[in-house]
Amino acid sequence: MTRRNTSLCYASTLFSALAWAAGPALGQATLPSGYSFTQIAVSNTSQTLPNGIPPGINNSATVVYEVQQAGANSFFAANGSGAPTSLIPGSIAGPLGPLNDSPSINDAGFIGFIATSSVNGCPCTVYTTNGTVSNTLATGLQWSFSQILGGLNVPINNLGAVTFRAPSGNIIRADPNGTQTVIANLTGFISTGLPGSVNRSGTVAFAGEDANGRSGIFTSNGTTTTLIAHDGGIFGQVSGSGNNFPSINDSGVVGFAASNIPPNGVNGVFTNDGTIAGIITDNSAALAFSNVAINNSGTVAFIGGNGSSQAIFVGTPGVAPETVIQTGDSLAGSTVSSLVIGPDAINGTGQIAFWASLANGQAGIFRADPSAGVGTTADNPALPTAIDPNGAFNIPLGPCLTGLRCHDGDIYYVDPPANVAGYNYSVDPTSSPFDGVILPVGLGLGPNNNYYVLTLFNSHFKAYIPTLHVLTGGVPFHFATAGLANPNTFGILGVNPAAHLDPTNVTAFPTGLTFVPGPIVGNLQMAPVTYPKLVASH
Repeated sequence: MTRRNTSLCYASTLFSALAWAAGPALGQATLPSGYSFTQIAVSNTSQTLPNGIPPGINNSATVVYEVQQAGANSFFAANGSGAPTSLIPGSIAGPLGPLNDSPSINDAGFIGFIATSSVNGCPCTVYTTNGTVSNTLATGLQWSFSQILGGLNVPINNLGAVTFRAPSGNIIRADPNGTQTVIANLTGFISTGLPGSVNRSGTVAFAGEDANGRSGIFTSNGTTTTLIAHDGGIFGQVSGSGNNFPSINDSGVVGFAASNIPPNGVNGVFTNDGTIAGIITDNSAALAFSNVAINNSGTVAFIGGNGSSQAIFVGTPGVAPETVIQTGDSLAGSTVSSLVIGPDAINGTGQIAFWASLANGQAGIFRADPSAGVGTTADNPALPTAIDPNGAFNIPLGPCLTGLRCHDGDIYYVDPPANVAGYNYSVDPTSSPFDGVILPVGLGLGPNNNYYVLTLFNSHFKAYIPTLHVLTGGVPFHFATAGLANPNTFGILGVNPAAHLDPTNVTAFPTGLTFVPGPIVGNLQMAPVTYPKLVASH
């Protein structure tokens, strides 16, 4: 069954997913619609926000973060409206407080953490909780105090499963039903790092060194282990602090940073599922990259830095990354001094949770919210920027290529010039296909001028052939629901010639489109299908 998106977005320029994009430059913010920033928490006399501990965010825009109060640490959740919620019941917090160096929160509001039994350490217990309901997933774990001081991490997925590195060095996934699965053991690995994240299917991303001596980034579900990237390979250097917590999405794609990439020794950010690699950026600005997070649309957020200057960037393969925020920018009445994000920093709508230190000495947790822009409503559709030699209109798909509004967000509306019988819509064959379409009300044929006919491309006849599917204006039509394969091309006929649409009116024929989850590649093309001149003149 194909998962349906309620959002739309389109690509802006003809890039290949494997082509180098221009690298980002500090001081060059290029995101057309920009971001607004929501303050989640700031340090004050009653609470501190531990240095460099990144927050996590779920698809409801709720942010989880660590707080130290009265000498003990805890975790809170907030969305910037109303009082934060304490997530750790005192009965299970443990004498050292909950332990998790990179907290994540799932869509049900649960987090994972480790609690000690005494001030001297373990035995320890792994819990999940939403502040009201708590679940015990593993008990009797004997981490040494030095292991605790070295850091522990407990990512959680949307089904409530968590993963952690056991005292033995094995990486374990603990499911809500009590099942524990060994993801990586020290038979197959010389050493393992902390797990970065776990996706919905239970696959875990982690750093380590395998039995063949390859240091790098791996994924495993306990049955199949996949090498994503390793030192000395095509990605250059991938082990190190920049990839301490690798990030994986529900499609099994991992985002990671790399340095000293052959043959020229540049740096970059990549996505890879073990088979196909996508390049996010190169080193044209001489930046070092780290702290990569990826969402289910394949959008990557990451840190780029050059000396004392830092920025959070966002991008997808083949498209120049956009600057979200950088050192020196105004924030919370001060200016940004440094930035940190974690492996669960970006949600499905492109919101990014981050930790920042400020020039006034405070630290804060903030959420970057993508601003609404062109293509987000039917009243403000994206218009064509060019007409190709075959007469097709090229529509910018920039919001989709930056991953902000193509999946799990708003519908993206487009509108070419009108006075036509219909349109043929197409995206690159390697792009995620169309999920559905919403056509405008009252511009079609039949009762209330509100009906259109779906056409599909026939490769034998090399033409769009009318189907028996009639689409109603204003009503979402989803291909899979209608028993059709999700296409990369389709058309509609039935635009009423009596409408005399004004090509200069940006609301003339706004069309909403949704896509199946996955990368958006290239341009959207809308090719007008014209009536014969005799009909069009009436």
